[in-house]
Amino acid sequence: MLSTVLLWLDVVSVLGVSLLCSVLFRNVLASLTASLAILYSMFKLPELMVDLFWGAGYNVRAPYDLMWQLTLTTHWTNGALYTGRYFPGVSFLVCLMAAVVPLLAALWLFNRKAY
Repeated sequence: MLSTVLLWLDVVSVLGVSLLCSVLFRNVLASLTASLAILYSMFKLPELMVDLFWGAGYNVRAPYDLMWQLTLTTHWTNGALYTGRYFPGVSFLVCLMAAVVPLLAALWLFNRKAY
């Protein structure tokens, strides 16, 4: 049951980012582009950060593992969570924050706009 909640929170976080971009930008194309750029950077950011700070030619595994553990995709794609071999307490909190923060920011910004 908890894995179903995690999957639902993953979808809500993607929708929250899209909602936040749609509140920030009045143009549909701009909000779509910003949403796609943010979601793409969520998946590619660990590789880019490791390559930028530690160099692509070095065989350093520890910084890559650390950066991968700090990303949201790790908590989304961990197979042990969905098979019941691992208690997803930390992943649940990370996914919950990733879903709630964009939604609350979008609601706050929507209330502050004068229409």
